[in-house]
Amino acid sequence: MKPSGQSRARLIEGIGAGIVRFQDATNSVDDAAAAILAVDRADLPCMRMLLLGGPASAEQLAAAAGMARKTFLTTLERLELRYR
Repeated sequence: MKPSGQSRARLIEGIGAGIVRFQDATNSVDDAAAAILAVDRADLPCMRMLLLGGPASAEQLAAAAGMARKTFLTTLERLELRYR
């Protein structure tokens, strides 16, 4: 049975609200992880790539993280100094 225009609009609104709540929860988890690890929240994508991506060049990791190579290298240096 196809939903009416009004019930379809309510379904779409409910899905949109659920997505927003999910994104808020994800942000809260990222904030907590950064606080526990004592790193900048912006460093988390780099850490994720290093932990889950396996061996790769800086260029490959930067591209996978969606970052410029120089920005990625700066982040790597900051993490390296923190965890020496």
